[in-house]
Amino acid sequence: MKVILTETGYALGTNTFGFEGFSAINETNRADYIRSAFRDYWQNWPEVIAVTPFQMADPSGHWHAFDWINPAPPYTPHPQYTAVASLPKPDGGLEPYGFQIIFKARVSPDLPAGNYPAILHGSERYGAQVTASPAATLTVRASTPAYTYYLPLIFGPTRRDGPWYLSAGTAPSPGAIAPTAYLSPADLATASLHEIQQIQFDQPPLDIVFLPAVQYAGAVLADGSPVVLNLQTGQRRALPLDTPAHRLAPSGNPGRIYVALDNALALVDLPAA
Repeated sequence: MKVILTETGYALGTNTFGFEGFSAINETNRADYIRSAFRDYWQNWPEVIAVTPFQMADPSGHWHAFDWINPAPPYTPHPQYTAVASLPKPDGGLEPYGFQIIFKARVSPDLPAGNYPAILHGSERYGAQVTASPAATLTVRASTPAYTYYLPLIFGPTRRDGPWYLSAGTAPSPGAIAPTAYLSPADLATASLHEIQQIQFDQPPLDIVFLPAVQYAGAVLADGSPVVLNLQTGQRRALPLDTPAHRLAPSGNPGRIYVALDNALALVDLPAA
């Protein structure tokens, strides 16, 4: 990360660190401090690319304690200005490189492919006219329109004739799932069905979830009590919780169930059959 340090400097007369034995800021020690900062510290930090003073001069006089030069003619420099100006400078100098122009070009949809020179003409803010010819070479290429297809989200019962896939064209699309195998109706497993006895509730439960791995169902009764139901025997067992439950969800462990409480999520063991 590159950093520019701004508003640096010392105010004349301040004695912030006097309790540690340092002298109040005067012209002499201020020049020594700021010269040492530039010479011994800042230039050795690779992340620091520039340092600027709090101000060069304040003609209003409100911040004169930070001045580097006197704001009135003949603009006499303070000792800190002279101290920093006398430090060795990097080799080389600054040279203007001209204008930097950034632009975007629009082309007609029926423009043939090829290279086209761009000519720019305008004026800068003081009225000087600027013409760049050729400013750049623009390359127009012809391309085939690209299309992306996505699988739809399908909500509903499991189909009995294999999975659906969205097909469009023959070219592979980066946005679609390419199946590696297709299922036929003959591949689907047939499950044996059996009737379970009817389970009665005094009031509609707040939530109910089925746990097919153990042939149980979980329910939250109207008063917030969580119970589990044996789908084969119809037996009902309460879960040992002191806090009312709101929702239930199966877990990865067939012998446990998630229970949503007021401010927590509990993982509860199912009672033994």
